Amino acid sequence: MTNYKIDDTGLVPIYKDDQDDNLVNARDLHEGLEIKRQFSDWVKDQIHSLELVENLDWQSFTPKSDKPLGGRISEEYLLTLDTAKHIALASRTDKGKQIRKYFIDVEKKSKNILANISRKDLAFMVIKSEEEKEALQQITYSQQKQITTLKPKADMHDRFMQANNNVSMGTLAKVLNIKGLGRNNLFKKLKEIGMLMKNNQPKQEYINAGYFEVIVKPIAIGQNVVNQPITLVTAKGQNYIYNKLKQYFNL
Repeated sequence: MTNYKIDDTGLVPIYKDDQDDNLVNARDLHEGLEIKRQFSDWVKDQIHSLELVENLDWQSFTPKSDKPLGGRISEEYLLTLDTAKHIALASRTDKGKQIRKYFIDVEKKSKNILANISRKDLAFMVIKSEEEKEALQQITYSQQKQITTLKPKADMHDRFMQANNNVSMGTLAKVLNIKGLGRNNLFKKLKEIGMLMKNNQPKQEYINAGYFEVIVKPIAIGQNVVNQPITLVTAKGQNYIYNKLKQYFNL
């Protein structure tokens, strides 16, 4: 489980999770922007007014608490860094502009650090990363090669079933190799089909049918541990989704 801040200069701490995504605690952002409104009202208003999508732009969690039984436990929110920048800009204050610039500078700093790594260190990092991701990359490459070589009328059922593995939604979008179908558009289409709920989680009936598996990855944010749900698509689900998407893309 990854648990570290990539920057904490006194403005707003930025965290990185197991998927290498940058995250911001909404309460930290609320404090950094010097918002006078109550946090719970403010954050819900941001989600509504900016049309933020749960599990894509933000997710909520309940922190560990030392409060006695019966005490009120506050709900916390994690934001993607892009969402935090959007909220900071939307505040239309000098503080908001300052924090947004700070977020951008942190991203640039991270990129510059990577650019200045010695060739030896970079090679070591690449080797280590490849060892961790080799299995998934081989599966993804194999599926992409299989799909792109299929004739238009070929049935993909056997191809998916032979893979016998679960993949993320982002990987599935790449495997399907449909022009214009990225991860976010895949979520959108599956909600239109009725397989996903508004929060982008699969409906229980499709989990029971063996099309999806939802796993939970713990992410530590300071003293709190957030259980982040990850949706995986089974081989059976990959074939089912492909057939459903044919009508949208005239395959």
